[in-house]
Amino acid sequence: MMLSSAWTARTVAGCGFDVSHTNAHMLISQYVIVDCEHGNIADTEMHESVTGVASSGASPIVRLRGPDAGLIKRALDSGAQYFDYSRPSNTNMLTVPAA
Repeated sequence: MMLSSAWTARTVAGCGFDVSHTNAHMLISQYVIVDCEHGNIADTEMHESVTGVASSGASPIVRLRGPDAGLIKRALDSGAQYFDYSRPSNTNMLTVPAA
């Protein structure tokens, strides 16, 4: 989701798409990604969007601009259940750690 409003977030989350996604770290049946990397979404709008997604029963995932500890903390503090970022800062971040 690249639009920033709680109303839009609730609407998208409430559409009822079954987007089951499984990987080694999570199993989620309904989620909405709040895209703070590509979307024009400021911190305040991220908080509103995450709250809107969560209030509709879907899992809010925030896509961050990068692996900054402050951004990660803000996303988790807003209620995001997961976060994602696409630009690794070094090659060690490209490998999955052994369990």
